Formats: sequence, structure tokens, C-alpha cells
Amino acid sequence: GKASLIASAAGLVAGGVVGAVLDEQDRLVMQKNSPRTIDRMDRGDPLTINDVIKLSQNGVSDNTIMQYIQESLSFYSLSQTQVRRLQDSGVSQRVIKVMVELGR
Repeated sequence: GKASLIASAAGLVAGGVVGAVLDEQDRLVMQKNSPRTIDRMDRGDPLTINDVIKLSQNGVSDNTIMQYIQESLSFYSLSQTQVRRLQDSGVSQRVIKVMVELGR
């Protein structure tokens, strides 16, 4: 609809990493459950570990999370404790692997 056209145009202006990454459904869910994560993504800022957990728990796909992590040049230096926390929170091994590799 018209609203989504306007929203995606706004996304492009904002540097648009995310406009492209989150689909409308994901966006609505995240807006409700973790507005801070959306703010960070709209600015193209790196995601915190918490953000990654929130995205994962709210059903955002691994590919989407990995794409954003790579495009936003998020950099992690994960401790064993943090890796365990991600695993315990249900973040997939694929996403954790990308995070670990970017931290090298």
C-alpha cells in the first residue's frame, strides 16, 4: 500500500541498510517488542548481543540477522559466557558463527 511505499522511500534515505533487511511483519513485531533494536537498525548501527537475541526470539530469520550484521559491520569479541548466553537464548549456531568470525 501507499504507507509502505513511503516507509521504504524513507528507509532508502536513511542509508537504507535496514529498510531492505527487515520485512514489514518483522518490523512491526520488533517495534512492539524491542523498539531500541529498531532505532539502532534504522541508524545502521551495530547490533548489541541483546539485539541479536531479541531479533532471534521475535522470529526474525537467521539470514536477515546475518545480513544485517555483515552490512552494518558489527564487530564482536565474544567471550565463552556470551556465546553460551546466545545459545541459551535460542540464537542459531549459524548466526553465532558469523558473530564469532567477525570478531577475529
